[in-house]
Amino acid sequence: MSLRDRQVDLYSRQIILRELGGTGQRKLLSARCALAGGGPALATVATYLAGAGVGRIDLRRDARAPRAATEPDAMAWAELATRSPDVALGVIEPDATRSATYDAVVLADVAESARAVLDGLGFPRRGEVAIRRGGSAVDLLIAPRGDGCLACLAVAGEPSDARSPEAAPRGGGAGYDTIALALAGAMAALVVCRWVAEIEPDRAARALRLAPGDAAWRDVPIARAACPRGCSR
Repeated sequence: MSLRDRQVDLYSRQIILRELGGTGQRKLLSARCALAGGGPALATVATYLAGAGVGRIDLRRDARAPRAATEPDAMAWAELATRSPDVALGVIEPDATRSATYDAVVLADVAESARAVLDGLGFPRRGEVAIRRGGSAVDLLIAPRGDGCLACLAVAGEPSDARSPEAAPRGGGAGYDTIALALAGAMAALVVCRWVAEIEPDRAARALRLAPGDAAWRDVPIARAACPRGCSR
């Protein structure tokens, strides 16, 4: 697949990057990603992936939410088409059988277990990312394909809840949550794009944490267990 002149102009800010180039952009345009969950993290992931030129983005419908609440148009997904005319948008029913192989899967603030959600999406070719809130911190779990999956990856120790007036660092609260989740969404989209474009793919699972008062993400310990999904590592 060769890039059209329109695509070269639209994605020039990425194509000029030596590590991506036209080859990486073509891989993005051919990629298929699945998203599940909601909130500012998922919205940021979708926006960045669409802007990067990912060819197809499918949203897994939440079985607990009214149908209209998870339609792409109702979620302002129609606006994503303005980010790239090359993106195709779709919805995955919660009881759908695994009919598509995705390049990557992103879960954001998913109330159901990772196993239940991922079983409905199938195994991705490159990896899975989860964004979750715990206490006053935001965790980003990164599981590259070949090193397990989110169902057998757990953070060693939950984030502590520092929401009390005495314990909460300056900058905490609802406003912090929105910013931190948006930052997590941007980082998750970057991870996916690097996987798809095959730019120095991660070789090992990681967990990163952003807490109020932290200037940067920091690595936190992870624990591995026998995979309930039977994924191959």
